[in-house]
Amino acid sequence: MRFYFSVIIVLLTISVGMFFGGISIGVVFNISEWLLISGIAVGSFIMSNPQSFFSQLAKQLPKVMSEKPYKQSDYLDLLAFMFNFFKYSNTVNIAEIESQIDAPHKSSIFNKHPILLKNPEALSFFQNHFRILTLGFQDIAEIENMMEADMDTRRSYASRITKSLNKLGDSLPALGIVAAVLGVIGAMASAGSAPEILGARVAGALIGTFAGVFFAYCVVNPISSFLEKFQESELELIECMKVGMLSYMKGHPTSISIEFARQVIAQDLQPTFDEVEAVIYNAK
Repeated sequence: MRFYFSVIIVLLTISVGMFFGGISIGVVFNISEWLLISGIAVGSFIMSNPQSFFSQLAKQLPKVMSEKPYKQSDYLDLLAFMFNFFKYSNTVNIAEIESQIDAPHKSSIFNKHPILLKNPEALSFFQNHFRILTLGFQDIAEIENMMEADMDTRRSYASRITKSLNKLGDSLPALGIVAAVLGVIGAMASAGSAPEILGARVAGALIGTFAGVFFAYCVVNPISSFLEKFQESELELIECMKVGMLSYMKGHPTSISIEFARQVIAQDLQPTFDEVEAVIYNAK
């Protein structure tokens, strides 16, 4: 709804501005100029990115029509999962813990609180770092460093999309000038034509500049900005889980570890202490 509403506002504002400015729609929607700038932009974008990038882009772009990736209920489910799993880990042997981690879809704990099953990235983070404990590695400071390195790698990978889109957005006004110059060349070649014909050609040439600026600041850059915020929100759930895991690994009581995790949740999604207590009580 938010996405469609924003598109309507942009298009309606341009349409109203054209109407009161006495600008003909036929002049603005010069098909050749729009095709020219679009083709140059797409071609240069493909040239500047590896093939693997586009499969990642195809997965990320639909998120533009979404809201935040998680709700408060998802964080409550995560906290309840960690509480259950940490309590369980204190009462069973390493082999049983490994069986839960290695086959999460068959685990009663993972299925009771399916937030990780719905999020492969968060699931892999939990499996990779909790499994280290089951292997007998006890250097918690080193595990924390590994977790930080893991988060940095995930942020870097996620930012590939927004960095490339930002570069495309920055280049579009310049590409629009290329299209405009080509249009001006065509107009100058018709310098002997009637004024109305020459004027239409010059106006059409300037559409290339308009198209480049429009695509940059009304399409590409807003999409890039939204995806950057969306991806950061996705990583915040893993960050919350990381804090809880580290607290548990350092030997803190399970309830304290869950409280540490709760306090790093963003304010607009952070459940209250009482809400978490209620969920944990139901999870016992």
